[in-house]
Amino acid sequence: MNGSYFDSHAHVSGMTFPEIDIQNAKNLGNFAIMNICLDENTLKKGLELAEKHDFFFNAGATVPNDVGET
Repeated sequence: MNGSYFDSHAHVSGMTFPEIDIQNAKNLGNFAIMNICLDENTLKKGLELAEKHDFFFNAGATVPNDVGET
């Protein structure tokens, strides 16, 4: 892997232009990105992005205030 940084907590799949953000991170030296998905929509988009980028990974999570809704 090239680069110096592993972004271990990003919310890329919720951004308006995630492809631009991913490319910018790669250009700045990130060799891996862990995308934190907080709902079904960001997980779906995150999985699509992971299919395109071999250095992009996803983790599903929830915030404590939303535990009762899941």
